[in-house]
Amino acid sequence: MAQTATATPTEAFVHAVTQVCARNAFGELPLTPSAALDAAGVVLIDGGTDPDVRGAFHDMPVTIDYGAVASSSGQIVIGADEAGSCRVAAINVAPSDVAAIQAAFAANSDGWNPIANDPGKGETTYTGPIGSETGMVAVLVPPAGSNWGKAGILFTVMNPAAGG
Repeated sequence: MAQTATATPTEAFVHAVTQVCARNAFGELPLTPSAALDAAGVVLIDGGTDPDVRGAFHDMPVTIDYGAVASSSGQIVIGADEAGSCRVAAINVAPSDVAAIQAAFAANSDGWNPIANDPGKGETTYTGPIGSETGMVAVLVPPAGSNWGKAGILFTVMNPAAGG
C-alpha cells in the first residue's frame, strides 16, 4: 500500500508493521537514510526528545532509531534497536482507530499463535510467520493513565534469532 498523507491511522499502522518493522527486525530495512526507506514512505525523525514518542518507547534503549509514516491523524512512529526489535506506536489516535487497527490485524492473523498473555498490562505476545521467517509480535493496548505516554496501541516485532 502506498503511503500518503491521507492514509488512515489504520492503513499507516498496518503499513509500518508489515512493510517496515517486519523487514527491519530481520535486518532487511535499517532505519538509516536509504532509497528503500524512502520507497517505504518512512521519514526519519528525532523521537528521543519528544515526550509522547519517548513514552511509547520508554522500555527500549535510548539509542534507537526513529521513523514515521504519514497518517491523516495522530502519529504513526517506528522505533528500532540493534537487538532485532522494531516497534510501531500509534500516538494521539482515537479509540476507534485503535479498534480498527486491532480488527485489521485480527482479520489477517492466520498462522499466528498467542504464546504469552498479560491482561493486567494489556499485552499479548504471538509467534508466527514474517515472510519466510518465524517472528514474534507483542501487541500492547496500554491501560489509561499508564506510563506509555499517549500511545493507543503498540506492536513490537521481534526476531528471536537476533535476540530481539
